[in-house]
Amino acid sequence: MEATITTHSHAFPRELAPREILFYVATVAFAAANVVAPLLCHALGGAGPVFLPIYFFTLLGVFLFGWRVAAIVAIASPLISAALTGMPEGAMLGAVLFKSAAIVALAGTLANALRGKFLFLQILTVIAGTQLLGLAFETAFVRSFSEAWNGVLIAIPGMLIQLFGVFATCVLIARFKK
Repeated sequence: MEATITTHSHAFPRELAPREILFYVATVAFAAANVVAPLLCHALGGAGPVFLPIYFFTLLGVFLFGWRVAAIVAIASPLISAALTGMPEGAMLGAVLFKSAAIVALAGTLANALRGKFLFLQILTVIAGTQLLGLAFETAFVRSFSEAWNGVLIAIPGMLIQLFGVFATCVLIARFKK
């Protein structure tokens, strides 16, 4: 595996600006995917907490299109999902918004600083950092440490899907663009 994922002269992320039409296309597509993916997981018997689908496209969005797209996706998709489906509900909506914002802050900082270098480690760091920050937030505001910690353990499959899924998608897109 390459340590740096680049496409010709551009490294990930390709920072989209609001003046570009792709900014809006990516934002709407990723926000919609972040609403639909949890619905599909919950249709499988409440698999949302296991697979963490509401975070996947936020994380992918940072590494593909930059923090601006991901920030809108991170805030809009949980709010739209809650309004349309009632999920996430109650206090968990705050936790989801907090974790989504943490993904954008952590991934945006790393992606901009490292410009595609050590992509796998960047994604791993963001996932681990988000889980630690989320654990602290949930313990302080939502549920007990034990319940929050069990939530982290239950979500290991989702973390692995995020890690390998986001990395593989970035690598495939980089190879396709060459």
